[in-house]
Amino acid sequence: MFVFILHPSSFILIWRMGWVLMTTRLTIFGSGGFVGGALCGALQAQGFSSKDADLADSAQVGALAGTVVPSSVWVVAAARSPDWAGTPIDGMRNNVAIAGNLAELIPLAAPRYVIYLSSIDVYGRENSALPLDESSTIRPNSYYAVSKYASEGILGLACKEAGVPFTVLRLPGVYGPGDTHWGPVHSFLDAAVRRAPITIYGDGEQLRDLLFVRDIPRLVQALCETPVPGTFNAVTGHSASLNEMLRIVERSVGETLSVVYKRDVAQIDLVFNAPLLLRRLPSLTLTPIADGIGETYAAMKESR
Repeated sequence: MFVFILHPSSFILIWRMGWVLMTTRLTIFGSGGFVGGALCGALQAQGFSSKDADLADSAQVGALAGTVVPSSVWVVAAARSPDWAGTPIDGMRNNVAIAGNLAELIPLAAPRYVIYLSSIDVYGRENSALPLDESSTIRPNSYYAVSKYASEGILGLACKEAGVPFTVLRLPGVYGPGDTHWGPVHSFLDAAVRRAPITIYGDGEQLRDLLFVRDIPRLVQALCETPVPGTFNAVTGHSASLNEMLRIVERSVGETLSVVYKRDVAQIDLVFNAPLLLRRLPSLTLTPIADGIGETYAAMKESR
């Protein structure tokens, strides 16, 4: 076994029997967001957010060349999410600009490895053949999904030209303490804490494979220890229905909740094959959704 001892801008892996293996410096782009903030908080990495530079501005990104720690592992979490208040097309332009600017920074700042946090949205939400895996047809049907797939290609090409290993992690819905989005777990728990009715669109039997936010730093740590270039779905491989999530929330809060179903809304399932990434990283396990919801509820109660 190993334990993690955290130092500013780095972590050191230590075996129980002594010092071993590696020191890795991390640079997080998009550290001000939900996922990027979780990465910086857990790994104490060098982080860049909109407070430090507008990553969609080429001049501002170019000015970071002398600031980024050389030979670090980059984790690119910067993006405008689908719930951004601006127009979808503007969000797409912003995300593609970020990828292009960071691609130009790669030969200047010389990372030793780049990990890009993409989205399962690249597979689309219509007419998908389930279960999904990395060989499934790419069928983006939103401007956000288009921007994520384009960014995969832009950064991948820049890394190939610079001889830098590159990994794409396609994230599903992410939930956990500090969640700033309104996915099912956040929505259910927020309503439960406020004692408000919960609205479920559809019959609640639609399936989702969700990722606990605190697993993402663990994924990054594992990849730094054992780099695995390629494209992977960062999923658990275990989908739960919205009704199952609701029952877990009810057990966590200790009461039955009021639910309103909007059954006339069409919904789809999102189901994945056993994750290829976990086969490549066999020592890594991901948090079961019941445990993740329990931790999220405890953190939400503590913060109020």
